[in-house]
Amino acid sequence: HAKLGACLLRHWELPEQTWVVAKEHHNPKYQGKYSTYVHIIWITNRILRKYKIGDGMPGEISSNELEFLGLTEEELEKIVSQVMSDANGVENIALALAS
Repeated sequence: HAKLGACLLRHWELPEQTWVVAKEHHNPKYQGKYSTYVHIIWITNRILRKYKIGDGMPGEISSNELEFLGLTEEELEKIVSQVMSDANGVENIALALAS
């Protein structure tokens, strides 16, 4: 799905970083121009998997992966906690917009 998504995004003339991240979002070893974005999405997919959301790969996030983004485990946990506590509000907004 990553390659197909990247092809569609490129065909629709979205910015390069959009289709590159779509193509590489399952590749934590990607070291190209948009590696920060790819790592953010890769880590996000891992976190969401812990909450049984999405299809990211299961497993732990290493300190090297966090260090690449300049984060500590404690900072990441704080961010995740904040986002998850706000998730109900976001879901309610999405439901209101969809109706």
